[in-house]
Amino acid sequence: MIREWDRLHPEKRRQIQRKYRASDKGKVQSAKERSRYQKQVITRLLVNNMRRYHDIQESCAICGDANTEAHHENYDEPFILIWLCKKHHLKGDVE
Repeated sequence: MIREWDRLHPEKRRQIQRKYRASDKGKVQSAKERSRYQKQVITRLLVNNMRRYHDIQESCAICGDANTEAHHENYDEPFILIWLCKKHHLKGDVE
């Protein structure tokens, strides 16, 4: 329902978003999102470099599949990784 309204009224939606971002609550939320996003970017760079130069990729911790992705429980600790296949990584991110 909301997405349909957004599609039908894009200018009104942008106006609502600008007003929220200008509020105190919106400024705090934006700062939190920026901080989390920056941690994710830094972590992704670290993992990609470790993969490329140190060949650290392991098999899935759940099913043993060799084609894995790095999963982070906490972006504040970028070197603590759990290697999961695509299927289990998607399930882990949803939970």
